[in-house]
Amino acid sequence: MSTQRGFIGIGVLLIILLGIVVLGGGAYFFVQPQSSQTASKNNTATTTTQTTPVSTTGWRLYENREIGVAFEYPESWGEVSVSREKGCQVDYYYFGTSTVKKFLSEMQRTGDPCDHVMLLLFSPSPRSGDIFLDTMTPLANEYHLGRGGYWGDVSGLINDVFMAKVCAQAGTVCAKNSRGIQVAKVPNQPSGEDGPMVTVYYIKSTHPFYYGLALSASRLNPAWEADFERVVDTLHFVSSPSTTP
Repeated sequence: MSTQRGFIGIGVLLIILLGIVVLGGGAYFFVQPQSSQTASKNNTATTTTQTTPVSTTGWRLYENREIGVAFEYPESWGEVSVSREKGCQVDYYYFGTSTVKKFLSEMQRTGDPCDHVMLLLFSPSPRSGDIFLDTMTPLANEYHLGRGGYWGDVSGLINDVFMAKVCAQAGTVCAKNSRGIQVAKVPNQPSGEDGPMVTVYYIKSTHPFYYGLALSASRLNPAWEADFERVVDTLHFVSSPSTTP
């Protein structure tokens, strides 16, 4: 399975992602404001909840308690696979002795696994697909080996402040899905160097470590894009083994 990111540096990509002025809007599960009194001056959508029931006949439930998420998706899309990119690698040449000692100490103190987890979907026929959900812990975001960047790397920056800033941007649609989860749908985000601009969904999770979620259908079978917003609409949080009383 491919987890290529392109060749733009992670740091450069994150600067672009944070500084870009997004355009467009509209979403399957978002209810647009019905009067000018509920819309802000920069056309940012207000927070609302979809109440219309959606049929998901022929869909299956996927649950991943490690990262604390569950969602439904069409059975025809095949199986969800997990890929990971371990951070905090004990590489004294790359990080230096003092930095290695620092992140090893922080891992022990905080319990942060320093891991980067990606979910992938591959259609059995025709065989196609790639990454659609990205999440990483704070330490994995800070102490990772250099490589090309892609849209999912911003997951390591998602927190309450990030969500507030994104939702204040013109063109972003921020609303709750049918499970009561706040979602920011942001169009025109860079996918990587020389790659197309794509739509990315940002979610702040309740997980103590994997609390930033970035989702996009840009690497999936193009025929699946119409149903992807329904996938996001069913996403909800589940307790991980480490957080269950």
